[in-house]
Amino acid sequence: MGTELDRGHPYLTQRLCRAITEQDNNNWSQAEVDHVVNSTFFGAMSKQDNNLQFVRDMLTKRAPDLFAVLTTYSEIRRGKRIVLDEEQSLVKSHLKLSGIIVRREHASLCVRNLIYRKVFDDRWLKEHLPVKLKMLTVVITSIAVTFLTLSIRELQWLQPWELRVYDQMLRSRPSEAPDRRILLVKITDEDLKREKWLLSDRTINQLLKKIESYQPRIVGLYLFRPEDNNLAANLQNQDNLVTTCLFSSLGRDEIPPPPNVPIDNVGFSDVVADNENDQILRRSLLFANSTDKKCTTSFAFGAQIAINYLAKQGIEYDFTKKGDFLLGKTLFPRLQPNSGGYRYLDADGYQILLNYRHPNSLADQVTLTDVLNGRVNPSLFKDRLVIIGTTAANLPPGGFYTPYSALQDQPARMPALFIHAQIASQLISTVLDGRPLFWYWPDWAEFTWVWGWSLLGGILAWRWQNPLLLLVVVGITLFGLVVICVALFLQAGWVPLVPSALALVVTSGSVVSQRTISETQ
Repeated sequence: MGTELDRGHPYLTQRLCRAITEQDNNNWSQAEVDHVVNSTFFGAMSKQDNNLQFVRDMLTKRAPDLFAVLTTYSEIRRGKRIVLDEEQSLVKSHLKLSGIIVRREHASLCVRNLIYRKVFDDRWLKEHLPVKLKMLTVVITSIAVTFLTLSIRELQWLQPWELRVYDQMLRSRPSEAPDRRILLVKITDEDLKREKWLLSDRTINQLLKKIESYQPRIVGLYLFRPEDNNLAANLQNQDNLVTTCLFSSLGRDEIPPPPNVPIDNVGFSDVVADNENDQILRRSLLFANSTDKKCTTSFAFGAQIAINYLAKQGIEYDFTKKGDFLLGKTLFPRLQPNSGGYRYLDADGYQILLNYRHPNSLADQVTLTDVLNGRVNPSLFKDRLVIIGTTAANLPPGGFYTPYSALQDQPARMPALFIHAQIASQLISTVLDGRPLFWYWPDWAEFTWVWGWSLLGGILAWRWQNPLLLLVVVGITLFGLVVICVALFLQAGWVPLVPSALALVVTSGSVVSQRTISETQ
């Protein structure tokens, strides 16, 4: 030992030498260690003690893997769990060779003595750990995982999962109040039985005349009447009536509108379901170009009745120079092929995401029989948008699968009447009430979002080395990700949840694997 240490502390010097060269942990007190190290080591010993210098060089300059050596030593030093010796581990063999670590009973490893524990403490480790190098590895891993995740997403492999999550969040939203501007007149199976399953021209005209006497603002007749030449012939204001037709498609002929109704008061019935696998209706088609001879309207039925309703209030529609739809001052951005969780979506026509109201709180409803028999309150009709249509499943246009089809208290298919009522309600309430439209981020923002969660997963794996603790922390983080995405969805924001969760888990697993391989080597 150095001469200054011999002159200043002859007794402690002898004990210190024995503590370093022998395993004298039981008799060496922490107070003695602190006194000797603080008074001598940081002065003369730091320069002269070859033994400590040798250990320091073994831990830093001669380490086969600096990060693995120091992190393994740190884990042994902290003693939060038993670290077992492994003869094939290069890192643990190097630590034993340096003299700072010894093997105890049951093949457990521990620090040789309190002097080493004091000298090579947490502060020393923090100064020498290659944090920047390790963080660079975490960053590179997170970027690679992000690109991999988004590449898988581009192949549409994640789209079914993202759409299921979207449906679940949609169903889980708090129910809104019914739209009091709309009244649904349902033609039920019981009504059709009374009419012997065929609604005559006389019955329809009688119904329209009765409703007109209650002073509605707009009446939408969602029934196919291609041969009804006298439809609404006895109405005083026929311009308030909107009817429907159906485009032709592969294997299906067009269904023309009623002959005596002007095409400006006609909306097409066609809707767009997602894909052949789930056939769920998540989008509303507002406009489309017609190639038919008679069903030549460009407006969807739900959009047409909403536009006519708002026009009575002085709110007109228009299109921007870029072709975006304006209703009053409200812009309805067109759905793009890569919007939200969609990839390479067929976005022909003018489509937006359909912001459903819960089917149980869509609007007030009455039946055909109730209206004809005068069993309804006339105030339900006054200045409202009245939509007439059938809910019978065996009559066209039938019904469609929706995100609510999974609920036990809902029918498997929502009647088309309700679908177009949902579209009309969305347009009207967005313009008049400021009800939010669904929004989503551009590609660069989604990349940043996914990469941020991927980077967080790598940092967690680097920070918490205990597998069980890491599992708990990652689980809590995933829960936080879900809470954030749900909170944004309640504000009509559709942000990537599935890709972010996948990137977080894969990056944390990759960092753990890299560390395990490094320690094994």
